[in-house]
Amino acid sequence: MVGRPALPLRDWRVRHNRWVSTIYVKLLGGLGNQLFQYATGRALALRHRAELKLDLSFFETYELRRYELSVYPIHAQIAGSEELDRLREFGPPQPSGLLRRLFGNRNAGPARFYVESSPYFDGQLKELPPPLHIEGYWQSEKYFLDIRRRLIKELTPSLPIEPENQEMFSLAEKTDSISLHIRRGDYVSNDCVNRVHGVLPLDYYHQALALLKTRVPDPHVFVFSDDIEWAKKNLRLDVPIEYVTANGEQRAFRDIQLQSTCKHHITANSSFSWWGAWLNPRAGKTVVGPKRWLNEVAGDDSRDRVPETWLRV
Repeated sequence: MVGRPALPLRDWRVRHNRWVSTIYVKLLGGLGNQLFQYATGRALALRHRAELKLDLSFFETYELRRYELSVYPIHAQIAGSEELDRLREFGPPQPSGLLRRLFGNRNAGPARFYVESSPYFDGQLKELPPPLHIEGYWQSEKYFLDIRRRLIKELTPSLPIEPENQEMFSLAEKTDSISLHIRRGDYVSNDCVNRVHGVLPLDYYHQALALLKTRVPDPHVFVFSDDIEWAKKNLRLDVPIEYVTANGEQRAFRDIQLQSTCKHHITANSSFSWWGAWLNPRAGKTVVGPKRWLNEVAGDDSRDRVPETWLRV
């Protein structure tokens, strides 16, 4: 192992103190997943008065997804590759010689690497102190519900709304708007993903809308989908419908924002529409989600994933 050069006292203390008070969160998957991971890391960092850094190494080898949080006014830095390598191999910067005798190691043990072990809420995570590196999906509001107001601000895009989106935003605000999300994409095309997630049947959407009609006087549905042409051909609803087509994959953040502008929600078994509903700040909203979220998990896998105030069909 190559020895580490000694640092001046001031530089060592600054680097060391930052390291021992840092939460690292590894980002995985698409935008909805990244929002869960950021929110969980942000709550942990605030709880422990720590700095939050994002590990983007997943995107170096996985070309189907990219880092998508740059459009939000989030409070996190990007961890550099050298910093992550040092984290895994060496731990924090160490004092040497006289500095070691004067100051000791000062909590300079290696960082804890904590990997999610199930789709259910893990209460132990909140108690783990920095330095900490976490990896998982963390798909439960229980990790960050106590900072909800802060997250609603931080997860509102800082870019001005585009003219092609403005009409939809205005219509959603002045109607009894309901966002409805149909998730297909790799849920259909990839056999492995299909086995894990499955695709919600059209009957789910009809049942969810029937339930909302008992609460919403004049529903106006806004349809979001990664296969909007399929939705146009197959979705048959007896209410006014708007198909949202302005954004696509490159502006997925805008579709989540438009969903959150709607007054009520029908989510898919997808983190994308989960966030569209959760970021809606209205106290009187009604959200309908599926009872089953994953195909390959025994038991009630949505018990922690779907907030208690939401309805399940």
